[in-house]
Amino acid sequence: MNFRIYHYTRIQPGGPWFTCQGATLPELKIERPIRTDIASRCAFILRGHIVDGSYTVFTGLLRTKWDQIFTGDLILPAGKSFVIATMDGENLTLAVAENFRVFPRSRVKGVTDYLKQNPRAI
Repeated sequence: MNFRIYHYTRIQPGGPWFTCQGATLPELKIERPIRTDIASRCAFILRGHIVDGSYTVFTGLLRTKWDQIFTGDLILPAGKSFVIATMDGENLTLAVAENFRVFPRSRVKGVTDYLKQNPRAI
């Protein structure tokens, strides 16, 4: 898997919105799911702003065996992409394998492979 790495920081300390450093990418919001059926499947919702009735970016972030690392299927205008999200206080790093899907049973291996290439991600 080839990942593109995007670094985000919170717009306001402790706030839900993040902005990308060094790129003109959409702002992202991380929030806890409100609906119980979604909350039972994911720890957080990662989304962009609504444009023309649709989110610019959207995914549920699933917990992994690593405390600050989450995975999801990022829905982008170009299609679904596997994402590994690392959250550390005011910082959010997204590793995106564009147009690449990873089945749930293979996600731990995908994260392990990513961490071997990027040991500072933990």
